[in-house]
Amino acid sequence: EDLARIARAQVVAPPRRLVGSHADRPDRFESLARWLEAELPRLDALVLSADQWLYGGLIQSRKLDLPTQEALQRLERLAGILACHPRIPVYAFHVLLRLTVTVNAAQSEDDWRNIFDYSVWAGRPGHPEAEARLTELRARIPEALLQEYLEVRRRNHSANLALVSLASHLRFAWFGQEDCAEHGLHRPEKARLQQAIDALPAEQRARFLVLTGADELGALGVMRALMERHGVKEGSWELPVAGLSDPALERVSAYEDIPALQNLELHFRPSAYRPVATSADRAGAGCVRLFPFGPEGQGDLCFTPAPTPAAGSAQDLRLQAFVDTFRPGDALLDLSHGNGADPTLIGALAERLPLGGLRAFSAWNTTGNRLGTLVAHLSVAELARRAGTFDAEADRFYLESQLLDHAAYQAQVRSELGTLARARGWNIWALPIEGWKELSAEADRRLQALARKLGLRHRFRASLPWPRLFEVSIRRQSGDPGSGP
Repeated sequence: EDLARIARAQVVAPPRRLVGSHADRPDRFESLARWLEAELPRLDALVLSADQWLYGGLIQSRKLDLPTQEALQRLERLAGILACHPRIPVYAFHVLLRLTVTVNAAQSEDDWRNIFDYSVWAGRPGHPEAEARLTELRARIPEALLQEYLEVRRRNHSANLALVSLASHLRFAWFGQEDCAEHGLHRPEKARLQQAIDALPAEQRARFLVLTGADELGALGVMRALMERHGVKEGSWELPVAGLSDPALERVSAYEDIPALQNLELHFRPSAYRPVATSADRAGAGCVRLFPFGPEGQGDLCFTPAPTPAAGSAQDLRLQAFVDTFRPGDALLDLSHGNGADPTLIGALAERLPLGGLRAFSAWNTTGNRLGTLVAHLSVAELARRAGTFDAEADRFYLESQLLDHAAYQAQVRSELGTLARARGWNIWALPIEGWKELSAEADRRLQALARKLGLRHRFRASLPWPRLFEVSIRRQSGDPGSGP
């Protein structure tokens, strides 16, 4: 919704009570289906999460509450609804199940890790160590949990294949591979999915894209809907990117299964831009400056503070040299760590130029997540400028919300709150009500202070949307410049 506001586009979304949440609750599919049937005739385009439609959200998609046959019936119901409104372009996305379960009150971090390892080794049947490792892991994983996870995989894969058969109703569709690794149970699923797409007629085949990522897919849908509204084709404009030749991009990022450069190319493919490699010293203002991970691979800041490089070390010199290339109006894509920006990089950059003057910024969760949101932001902002619908305040808030989330919450505050939670004996993935309230208020307090330190100007309120620490919600405060419907 924040992204669409940059182009002064109105987003019509279901009432919050109908869409997915972290908690278990009654299935609200029928109410959601009736809402869509009522709203669809007055829409110009539909961006649709198949995970929401089928299961009630991404986290709910990892549970076995919905049998396979009923999931397929819900897709038939969707096809019937869309067939009644063929003029409305539909941009859909569905996620290939990640290689493990959700950590919550019932499933521990050990369960998460063991099932992830099981999924990786089960995807390497010819490896000499595979059977021994799988036997060891089966002994650690509760049998019922493992069987439920494997059945969810089968169901979700069936739904992905069934979505391909809806090609005639879709303008474009993304399949995103959520958290994975180079090897795993997802590999044959992706291969079969691509085979199903390749079997379509050429015109329908071009409507599908399989990439690595998940949380960014909604932003890509909004981007694509606005591109087609304004008649902007794929790759209409060149975008200089400094850092594309870095050899680190040939390596696989954390939680992914393809080289970072390949994933970058896949995320740019449906956008208004085509990336053009440029050297850091020759790039003009407005380019994307890509900060890759080092030779040791991509780090991970999920509840882990980022290391501060020693003054004069190779990493410190590399970082300073990168910051020295920046000009106002450049965009920053930080790939150095999974789950947050490099705090030292952000601090050094803030000393060089106002962060609010960046063209765009992304450093959240996985490489695919940050690629998709950065590409969508750049595309939507530029097409809005050219169409005369650009909202500068909405664009500035979108940028600042990304900085607060990726560079302040994920890179610093989340780890601090995790330390507080553990000291009180609270589960960071399933906070008690009193802990949720206390840490939500503490997140807001700490982010308000960091916003001032970073020179950000919008008034906002931060909170924990669910009783866990992984994500934060950043919303405009009443009376903020540019806030409105």
